[in-house]
Amino acid sequence: INGDLSVRSSYVGIQPDGTKVTSNTGVDNWKHKDSEAKTVYSYDKNGKAESKVYDGNGVLVKYNGQHLDGTRYKSNVIVQNSDNTTVIEAANALFNKHPNTSVIVKFDQNGNLVTLKGEAYTPTGDIRINFVDHGTNLSQEGAQSLADKARILQQTYGNSDTKIKRMALVGCDTDGVDQSLTRNFAHAVYNDTPALKQTEITGRTGQVQVNTDGTKTMTTDGAKTIYSWDNDKGGIARKIETVKRYSDILENPLNDLNDQIKEIEKLLKSEQIQSSEQSKHRNILVSTLNVLYEAQKNGLETSFDKLKQAKENFYAHLKENPSTRLKKIYSPLEGLTLKVKNQILERTDRESHALALSLQRQNQDAQTLEVGQKIEKLKDVYNQFVELSKNNPEMRQWAEENRLNIGKQIQLAQEFQAKITKMGAPKVAQGGTDVLVKYKHQVIVSTDPMLSDELLLAGKYPDNTTIIATDIQGNYKVIYGPKLDQIPKGELKVVVTGHGSLRGIRGRSVGIVAQHVATVSQAIHRDSSIAKVSLVACNLGGEYAKNLLLNLQKKGIVTAAISVRLGNVSVFHDGRKIMANPESHDYTKYRSNTLKETYALNKQGEIIFVDSYLDEHYDVILSVDEDGTPKIENIYGNKAIHELQGKLKIRVKAGSFDATKSALQQFENKLPSGVSMAQINIKIEKDNNWFTQHDVWKQGENLDTLNKDFGANIMAYFNPEDGQPIRVIRNNGIDTSVTMLQGISRFIRRPNIEENRIRLTEYNSIPVQRILEYSANAFDDSFVLQIEHTPRGGVPTIKQTLDSISLASEVAQKHAIAYILISVPESVDINHYKTLVDTLSETYKVEVDVWVDLKDGTYKEWLSKNPEDSEVKVEHLAKTTPHQNTPLHNWTNLSQEQINKLALESQKTKPSLANHDHQVLIQTEADDNVKDNTSRLA
Repeated sequence: INGDLSVRSSYVGIQPDGTKVTSNTGVDNWKHKDSEAKTVYSYDKNGKAESKVYDGNGVLVKYNGQHLDGTRYKSNVIVQNSDNTTVIEAANALFNKHPNTSVIVKFDQNGNLVTLKGEAYTPTGDIRINFVDHGTNLSQEGAQSLADKARILQQTYGNSDTKIKRMALVGCDTDGVDQSLTRNFAHAVYNDTPALKQTEITGRTGQVQVNTDGTKTMTTDGAKTIYSWDNDKGGIARKIETVKRYSDILENPLNDLNDQIKEIEKLLKSEQIQSSEQSKHRNILVSTLNVLYEAQKNGLETSFDKLKQAKENFYAHLKENPSTRLKKIYSPLEGLTLKVKNQILERTDRESHALALSLQRQNQDAQTLEVGQKIEKLKDVYNQFVELSKNNPEMRQWAEENRLNIGKQIQLAQEFQAKITKMGAPKVAQGGTDVLVKYKHQVIVSTDPMLSDELLLAGKYPDNTTIIATDIQGNYKVIYGPKLDQIPKGELKVVVTGHGSLRGIRGRSVGIVAQHVATVSQAIHRDSSIAKVSLVACNLGGEYAKNLLLNLQKKGIVTAAISVRLGNVSVFHDGRKIMANPESHDYTKYRSNTLKETYALNKQGEIIFVDSYLDEHYDVILSVDEDGTPKIENIYGNKAIHELQGKLKIRVKAGSFDATKSALQQFENKLPSGVSMAQINIKIEKDNNWFTQHDVWKQGENLDTLNKDFGANIMAYFNPEDGQPIRVIRNNGIDTSVTMLQGISRFIRRPNIEENRIRLTEYNSIPVQRILEYSANAFDDSFVLQIEHTPRGGVPTIKQTLDSISLASEVAQKHAIAYILISVPESVDINHYKTLVDTLSETYKVEVDVWVDLKDGTYKEWLSKNPEDSEVKVEHLAKTTPHQNTPLHNWTNLSQEQINKLALESQKTKPSLANHDHQVLIQTEADDNVKDNTSRLA
């Protein structure tokens, strides 16, 4: 086969048109002819394999592994970073490899660049710079100092025609797991000297030596790491290359040990040691040299004990046989031994630090787990700290402190778990047919154990909701809906509930609330994200939302908008929220921009104000022309109408009722097969008001008509500033009532209430002070008024009740009241209700009865009055029992203690009875405390 074989040194992909693209990652940044080298293998005329490397422009740059110009770089700058013998030899070897295009330089004590060799040559073209030194010296100098030298080199040699293309740290172990010098050097260089972002920076893992011919050899396990600046990603890229030349043992590595060996070898060959007079030093030098050879082969740390013994033996010999020449050997040997000892300590510290980091990470990971799993994870971490405390004396105190901390966390988590378990499973109303648009799911974070608002919010979207109960320590438990890691992938909404004020959410700082949200973010699927955080708490204010936004930004959550309520907020039975100005307490605001604000971060990380009621919360936005023609203003996701799918949530900017109905019918006719309107929200302007106040049959007819025509939930609402009804709702499903919210009153037209009857529930509290419920059929006769006062609702004033009855008369279309029945809880003020009964009977000329709801669940008649009665009749509520004529205490047989007390009291000076000659004490209980007090009175 005589064809050429071509290969590439990066990931390759084939495009549909057959062109080839390459990528360094294999995932992104694919490019066609991106300057990556291509190698072609073939046979020459003698049948021998040959290789040719072409650059991105098709130019041959290498043949059989050799650059055609002898090197990839036109110039070489060698920085001799110290005056050590091995370093000097290595720098000269690199120079001699390309003597005509190289210079050797060094930085003097003042930081000035001095040329040591090759002064006649001025580097041009692409330059390679080698920093040559022992790896330990380079590490000791540090990345920033080396980066400062790189900046000076760029200022010295860099120009439009000369570019530094590579900087190499030529020394042992300048990169790798335990040494981050090269990586830190790259960060500093790219940050401080942007012109060097065109430069590759290399370091080495393992031992390296520069051979006499200028080539480099590494130990077998060695590798070269290349760092570069990735313009596409705006960060540092890293790749690892295997070395060309390697050996199990290096003769001349760039490390301190090699220098020590060379000094001893040199001394052993000297005439002084060769002479008989100095031969007494030979044995100690040879034995020391052998230890150093072994250390070079097996590693310094592995040979530390022998190295330490060799140093002690050398010291003892030197003490008995003083020698200036040997003292020069001993000082570096002592320094080398100390350095190895410190390396071992540093490695132990690193390992301990790594273990500590591991335990801390495990603890952090546990915080994102649901409480049951969290407890198990923390118990595992706790046991690891116990073992660490036993087996590592140096870390015992730290381990013990953390063990106690983890133990406290476990205790608090168990207490929270027991509390939530005792609460039992919450009961969320099922069958809700509202459509959740834009978000795949909502997660309700409860900070209040009462869970009242949370259940109502979940009932709006029962199939798309998860509720988690939380505590201040960050423990949480899913009490309703799918687990966090099982929530469908996509954009999510997080709802945080609690008691709010301008100071924040009760019992939770902004930081803790941010951690709750971050926990959700960490626990959900990695392809999901939090798009919205809704704070359902009263009076938090805009500054709270901004602070929370900044806290979330620190935790990496930057795409979520945060909405906050500026007034009092209440959640209704259908899961919708209304608000009130905190000064007026009038819950008359639904979808009010004046009482709700939303903030987000722009691309620059700045806080911006955004609209709280975006069109993106609906699948389709319609407006209605006067002739009933629908106009599509927006479709979520910029879809065409034929791309719509499933059940839609529609918002309609209404015209008249007839025009709006016509527009909806025309729009429905345009929908693709299988697509329907499930939720229709209709915003009605003041000039197009469909409803006469309290004309519930007209309301019901209109909403029933739309419901039956389109099979959708219908909600009509009004501009909260217009003074119109807040909203009118007609739902599908089990509850087919029509509900109108107007100011502090709620009117509900229910099909299951008997005709000619109104149920009036009154509250002397907010948010709603009265609820009127009545039949779906029109009143055709006088009606029964059933009034209910509840224990939690308080007792309304008589004026409030009269106002409520006036509204009931309007609902009944001015039909007369036939009878009034009032139910009240126990322990209310009888005088208030006697006055109320008397007032109502006289005002409406009807019989009025008051029944008491007893604690055993039964009702008993209490008060009543007919128009002809002169006063209110009262029925006693107490249960009577026959008199048993049994004394509670036989005073003829006093105890000795009582006799003593009476005797003691009788001796004291007593005031005389004012206005009476004698007193009779009636003891009504046999309780010891009552007896004692009776004795004192006596």
